[in-house]
Amino acid sequence: MISVLLATEQTGAFEKASAEEYYNVYQKFQSLYLRCARLILGAHQNPADIAVLVRIGWMPLDYLLMYRAIIWFLKGRRGLAGPALRDLILQWESSKSRKHGFGARIFRPSMDAVKRFQPLIPNVDLMSAPINHCCTALRKAIFMELTSSWQSSSTARFTFSLYPLWTYRKLPSSMHSRCTHSWYHSVALGRGPFRDRLRKMRKRADDLCRYGCGVSEDAAHVLLCLSLI
Repeated sequence: MISVLLATEQTGAFEKASAEEYYNVYQKFQSLYLRCARLILGAHQNPADIAVLVRIGWMPLDYLLMYRAIIWFLKGRRGLAGPALRDLILQWESSKSRKHGFGARIFRPSMDAVKRFQPLIPNVDLMSAPINHCCTALRKAIFMELTSSWQSSSTARFTFSLYPLWTYRKLPSSMHSRCTHSWYHSVALGRGPFRDRLRKMRKRADDLCRYGCGVSEDAAHVLLCLSLI
């Protein structure tokens, strides 16, 4: 397959797609990716994308693709994806210039990403550690970077108060009630059916607690203050 790619590139058989076309395809994949996350959580009230990803414990799509590309590069470099790919990578690494040609477009982004994440995991050398250790360490480094951006974001602060760290999260594989499952996720995403939000949506004239407490009915009040819940 690699030899076919090289041959077709040299003969000009590939039609170069514009950056806009690539962007449009990526946007479609990203929309599908986020839609799947929302359907899993049952979050239908248009919460922030970043809050959905934090709650479900997924990387953004661009980080996921980067993670897969790095692992593919590391496997290829060690001959775990066939000798042809290994020889191509080693040939590119030994060349005088790594900025041009097939290798620069295919391998250099992965190498740059390795250098980017390596300082976050100094106890694991991504270029020499076993692949399973690399996968774990790389995932940890990526979520460390995502946590940093999440902490500096001004979006979805209620979700941030529940999840200050952006980490991998495995949701339960079973549920007793789909309605309750979706309700809890909606609350965590700041989209609970409380009167403070209903007032913002102009579906109620006031936001006072339905149990006569005389204060605003928000998630903190309902979950932490009401003895009836």
